[in-house]
Amino acid sequence: MEIDRRNFFKVGIFTAGTLIAPRLWGDIGLETVAEQPWEGPPGHENEVLSVCQMCPNGCGIRVRIYEGRAVKIEGIPGHPLNNGSLCPRGQSALQLLYHPHRLAYPVLNKGARGNGSLQRMTHEEAVGLLAEKIGDLVRRRQTHRLVIVSGSHSDTDELILRRFCDSVGTPNYIKIESLGRRSRSMAMGLSQGIFKPPSIDWSNCNFVMLFGSEPGTSDISPMWLLRGFGELRQGRAGRRAKIVHVSTHFSPFSSKVDDWIKIKPGTYGALALGIAHIIISEEKYDADFIEHFTLGFEEFKEVDGTLRPGFKEHVLNNYEPAKVSSITGVPEEVIIRLADEFSSNRPAVAYGGDGPASYSNAVSELVAIHSLNALIGSIDVPGGVLIQRDPPLRMPERVSNNSLFTHNLSQPPVDDSIRSSNLPVYMAGSNLPMRLSDSSPYPVEVLVLVDYDPLEEAPGPNYWREAFKQIPFVVSFCNFSDESSRICDLVIPPGTFLERWDGKSVDSSVGFPVWGLSRPVLETPLDGMDPSSFFMKLAKSMGHQIAGAFPWQSIEELLKEIAMDLNPSPGQVNPWDEIAAKGYWSQSPYRFGRQREVYQTRGNRFNFFMYSMEAAASHLRSAGYANLDKTGTDLAQSAFLPNHNSAEFENWDNRELFFLELFGTTLSGHGRHFSLEGLRELQELDLNKSWGLWLLINPRTASKLNLSNNEIVWVESNHGKLSARVKKVEGISEDSVGMIFGQDKGTEHSDTLSNSAMSLVGENISPLGGGLCWGTTKVRIYRA
Repeated sequence: MEIDRRNFFKVGIFTAGTLIAPRLWGDIGLETVAEQPWEGPPGHENEVLSVCQMCPNGCGIRVRIYEGRAVKIEGIPGHPLNNGSLCPRGQSALQLLYHPHRLAYPVLNKGARGNGSLQRMTHEEAVGLLAEKIGDLVRRRQTHRLVIVSGSHSDTDELILRRFCDSVGTPNYIKIESLGRRSRSMAMGLSQGIFKPPSIDWSNCNFVMLFGSEPGTSDISPMWLLRGFGELRQGRAGRRAKIVHVSTHFSPFSSKVDDWIKIKPGTYGALALGIAHIIISEEKYDADFIEHFTLGFEEFKEVDGTLRPGFKEHVLNNYEPAKVSSITGVPEEVIIRLADEFSSNRPAVAYGGDGPASYSNAVSELVAIHSLNALIGSIDVPGGVLIQRDPPLRMPERVSNNSLFTHNLSQPPVDDSIRSSNLPVYMAGSNLPMRLSDSSPYPVEVLVLVDYDPLEEAPGPNYWREAFKQIPFVVSFCNFSDESSRICDLVIPPGTFLERWDGKSVDSSVGFPVWGLSRPVLETPLDGMDPSSFFMKLAKSMGHQIAGAFPWQSIEELLKEIAMDLNPSPGQVNPWDEIAAKGYWSQSPYRFGRQREVYQTRGNRFNFFMYSMEAAASHLRSAGYANLDKTGTDLAQSAFLPNHNSAEFENWDNRELFFLELFGTTLSGHGRHFSLEGLRELQELDLNKSWGLWLLINPRTASKLNLSNNEIVWVESNHGKLSARVKKVEGISEDSVGMIFGQDKGTEHSDTLSNSAMSLVGENISPLGGGLCWGTTKVRIYRA
């Protein structure tokens, strides 16, 4: 059987996908997958080590170069994070590099936005034009009217863009984090003072309870979770860990675990506290760990006589199994069994993922889940929760306060973020497009988007379109013509991570510090320029005062300076040469027992009573946090303990509404790269067709609505509506419907608007943590 170009990518790049979705190959037989002998002439071949940035994880990769062309990407053997393996997203990076519709040079929109009247520019001309626009703000002392929004996974972009904003005098650098990351980081920060997602020591774990988490389906440590799942299943001879999956829907991953527990949306924390009730009442908790490493388990008095409630009494009084069963829908006997298994099979870990992170009560749910780890002493121990430590990098000092821009830097940020000295951010990105449209708190004159397409990736795309109309000059750094770039004034292709210098610390995963060196595997075509190099060049063109913040001549020179304090291996002298030869630096193994590093909270202990939350109570009240005391004005003392607060949903219509479940796959994560043909043609949910948007619906619900497979329906929320084809799936609850992140993301060369499920989601922000609550949406279903 002959293989056309599309099928070649399907089977050549994603052979591993057959392990996940064996029925998705259509008419392509398994004989097609067999490796064909190379028939071309022998030529020069070499290998370049780098870092994958298809997600924030930072896996080490080796890129095979044949006759000057990259032909294969694999993992670096021995790399602490991925150890030679690589997920489908990482392998698909060659499609980014060689995509036929990739933008090759900057373009300027000469007429009305979106009319197609484009003028080709060089990168030098683009630098000059943007310098002119920002320079005008500098002359008028209006630099706070510059806004830079970045979705880049690059650590160097983060450093340079933030530094550029500080140097020109704008408080408006907005970092778009992966969905769920902010809430998971806040949960860890409240209890341990470490504002980053937790990790797990998979190789030594005996029991894992995953609350709404599926390895590889989010953008937070997908490779580490996938590798961990394999380790638990096959990596330890004669020792097989038990895996429990708690979720609202039955997914392909649910079929691979030992126990699947169905739960009502927004009630994960209640289940965790119900399990805690059993463990405490039966005294199955780790008393030694509770005594030496926690604070607030028992009721206690402060030095000034203030009485603090204890976690123990709070849980025993409020989370009896029968009550929790009525909240969650999980049978009482199952709650009791889970508590017994979790406490009896140590080391065990409870881990919260996208499920609990998607609701308005995200942080409190995730804190409740993490409190189970403290109960049984599974923090900073083999087989327990690890804290990802950062490498000792020599980061440049922050730009000193510039008296010229003091007024500008003191202006309120346009994202309406509420900051506190006790917690980093309470509310961020709240109704950002509407605030831009309304010129609140002031008009924005220049908006720069870096690797971010808000019309596709953010909720409320229509609001963003209106915002664009109010902003005189909009710039997009993107490699393909996406939804947002089509209505921008200036579009600048930044190149791929395979064509640039960068340094990358691994995301929460192995625990010990790892820093990878990303370098160009090929020359950037047509004199391209990555965002960091572009903004360094931009700063140098804007006068000494701004240029002085960027003394480096290149990103490579900056990285050499940053890496100077990394300790070389024995027998090595220069850490840079060692990193360049190896591809990464690490300091293993993970060092247990460093209490002051693991707990940066009151008493250097796990805080059941969350002091940092209490200290910021006034901010919480203003942000809408509703757990009040009897007076109705102050937060109750019990609010500062792990709680289950009812999730809020958008009941916007008196007709029948369904919970909208948005979830990722191992191929797409949160959907950013789903427009790559190779990824789109491999679906995990056995849809048989992968082009278009599908609505996953329970067969009984479909029958009730008289809907058939493949039938086109309208899916309508309070924020918009879109069309989708019906796919009956038993794993979806009867009160819910499901969609996949980014599934109908417009292809890079399409001239039609995308049909993204994110257009159904509103700007609902968690009052504690500032994360997007994409699970609060309810929708109506009817025939198109």
